Amino acid sequence: APAPGSNPERTVAIALDAVPYEAFSELQAEGLFSQFFPAARMIAPFPSLTNLGYTTIFKTALPLGYEDHYYDRETGRIRGGMSDRLFNRYKNVAPFHEVFSWEPHHLWGAVIYYFPGRISRLELQRIEEMLHTSDEKELVLYFGGTDPLGHMRGWEGLTDYLRLVDEMLTGFLAAGGANRRVVLFSDHGMSEVSSRPVDLKSSLKEAGFKLKKSLDGPGDVVAPAYGLVGSIQLYTMCDEEEAVARAVVQAEGVDFAVWREGKEIGAVSHDDRIDPLDLPAAEYPDLRHRIEAAFRGHTANPANVYVSLKDGWHWGSGLFELLVNIKGTHGSARDTSTLGFVASN
Repeated sequence: APAPGSNPERTVAIALDAVPYEAFSELQAEGLFSQFFPAARMIAPFPSLTNLGYTTIFKTALPLGYEDHYYDRETGRIRGGMSDRLFNRYKNVAPFHEVFSWEPHHLWGAVIYYFPGRISRLELQRIEEMLHTSDEKELVLYFGGTDPLGHMRGWEGLTDYLRLVDEMLTGFLAAGGANRRVVLFSDHGMSEVSSRPVDLKSSLKEAGFKLKKSLDGPGDVVAPAYGLVGSIQLYTMCDEEEAVARAVVQAEGVDFAVWREGKEIGAVSHDDRIDPLDLPAAEYPDLRHRIEAAFRGHTANPANVYVSLKDGWHWGSGLFELLVNIKGTHGSARDTSTLGFVASN
């Protein structure tokens, strides 16, 4: 391995989507990834979602949305989604993708939830080919398969493939790649419990609000639904933020909701805590700072209200509900969703 503090001629950075710090650290404790220094925690933004995580890491232009299906404030409509993935337009939504020297084919991302194991193996094969054949001074590679594996198979399925990543890197380093600096990192973590959908629509309806696809008048609320994640980003009419937040936290599965209140941040929790954000730092890393950062704008179309769900609950697309039996997710402010990792040789 290159000497610590040295500047090797070549550097390889491999992004392993949604790999929790704890899962990677446990594998190192077993003796895997032994060529790497002990992993450090990578604290993701809130909400702990891929578009925000990689945008923050790479410092690229802001994504249009928190996910690929997003609310466009200029047109007042929800845009994007699976069609952008199918027709290879997703990089327009999230410019961070341009940083990668290689990432999976856009159609792989559209079908990986049907064939998570097969597509993940194809990704690993292609990454291994790049490692052994490329002579580029700097490679930035993306293994996205760990995210759907974590969602569908839990930590067990995710770590099974991390063991394959370890085998691949061991072979690469033994074959002469040891003169390269290799950096592994993830954008956020992944919970390790099965989850069910939160009933957002009913909680809003009981308070007189309507869940819609556009903001056409008082009482309208937009909540783009795409992946099955542990946070909800809400768009409301002006001066209705607090009322919407207080309505949403009545739903089972909601942890807390926050909104901008002038120069301050308002917050309310499901259990009606005196200070909804007075939570253990070990379970909610750097919480207040991450919430403040969220209101400074992680996307070009920032939300009015942010909702963090409890572990075991999610919000997202009804289509994905039919495809996936969720065994883990991310998005919330909790530690398992928030803490990714970084490690280098």
